[in-house]
Amino acid sequence: MSGLSVQIDRLCVGRGSLDLNKMLPNHKKKIESFIANYFSKHNFTHAPLSFSEKDFQVILKEAPDCKGVKRVIEYYQNMGVFPRVKMTRHETALLKAASHVSVEAMRKASIPGTTSQIIAGTRIADDTISFVKNILFAVPSIGSDDPIVGHLGDYAGVLYTFFGLRELDGGWTDHKRATLIKDVEGSSRAKTRIASGSIVTGAALSYVAGKILETFKSPAAAGLLGGANVLFGAGYALSMGSSLMGWTRCHRFNRRLDEYLLNPHFTQVERLQGALRFLRDSITITPEEVVKITSEIEKTYPHLTKGERENILREKMDHLVEIKVKHLKRRTSNSSLTLILNNADSILSKLASKDKQAEGIKDATLLIQKVQSANWTKMTMYILSFLAATISVIATIFAAIALGPTPFILYGIGGAIYLSLSVYTAIGVHTRSSGQSPSKIGVGVSQLSGLSNLIPV
Repeated sequence: MSGLSVQIDRLCVGRGSLDLNKMLPNHKKKIESFIANYFSKHNFTHAPLSFSEKDFQVILKEAPDCKGVKRVIEYYQNMGVFPRVKMTRHETALLKAASHVSVEAMRKASIPGTTSQIIAGTRIADDTISFVKNILFAVPSIGSDDPIVGHLGDYAGVLYTFFGLRELDGGWTDHKRATLIKDVEGSSRAKTRIASGSIVTGAALSYVAGKILETFKSPAAAGLLGGANVLFGAGYALSMGSSLMGWTRCHRFNRRLDEYLLNPHFTQVERLQGALRFLRDSITITPEEVVKITSEIEKTYPHLTKGERENILREKMDHLVEIKVKHLKRRTSNSSLTLILNNADSILSKLASKDKQAEGIKDATLLIQKVQSANWTKMTMYILSFLAATISVIATIFAAIALGPTPFILYGIGGAIYLSLSVYTAIGVHTRSSGQSPSKIGVGVSQLSGLSNLIPV
């Protein structure tokens, strides 16, 4: 088949086509494999000239790689090759209202108050105590028998218990919310937080109990301290997996953004337009999603009044935007969300105007650079967290099989990395709490280039 023609307008008033030879290699492979598998399964001898949106909905439910195929279609929609679903003015108004309200609510919720500043400061204190303790343990002239150094470990254990309980509580709260709005990724992350909080709390309590019993020369102290060491090791191993998954998600987002920016088959303006539409769609509801949700509601609730169905539509739109906002925030930053929401549409208008195209190119480039910078920052933090956890796992193993300063040196290195991450996060907390919020952003180049990305993971 020389080309692929896709009809995606629910009113059947538009049709877009794209030569397969002009597609990115990975896109072409997905589409060709998808078409071959589908038509072989259904015993068709040749592909039709076009697919309707309804055809695609049926096919994508059956295709094992449906998400990949759907993203290919969305990609060329954003590049302007395939038309978007047309909506009524009322549907458009609902979409914009839901997007702006939800993103603003997320922004306000992410600005910490005094309690968050205290927690961030306490976290730095805990990491500092642990770091100093492990360094002093590694010094031969001081060692683990020094009573002052021992007390530092006690203080760190108490603080770690507090953070473990907070992690457990936060994970449970996030899990309930993710389940309500059907956020699969959020639910997975919440379960990880619950597991991490449980392990850390158990380890910290075992350590503190072991230290208390040790003062009474109880033989149970050694067992508790050994158990705490194993639990801490399990917690570090879980952190390794969580950090690696976070980095993977950030990397996939970066790769998808690069697909827009580096496609040689399109002009610079078309590439920037595609990238901006992709970013905008990442935190707002697309026309296709509005149509899909509306159709599902009409089928599920046929006996409800128009007003009742509209209330359900608003709720589902709010939930979907919240999921999208949370997904992109995990890959970039709060400031990136606000930049995209406030500026993407106006910059797209400039890019579409010959008179303002040069200004639009500059604004689009700066906005995308800000988003990429935030994405790289998140990836760097995930990498550092993975490195610190890996070093700590090795130190835990060494502590279980060997004596000497080596485990404490490794713990000290891992602790130094964790301390640096805590300080960076606390700076972000202070920046947002002091009112340096990117909520009021114009579309000028100078304003776009002056924003901070000090947003914690």
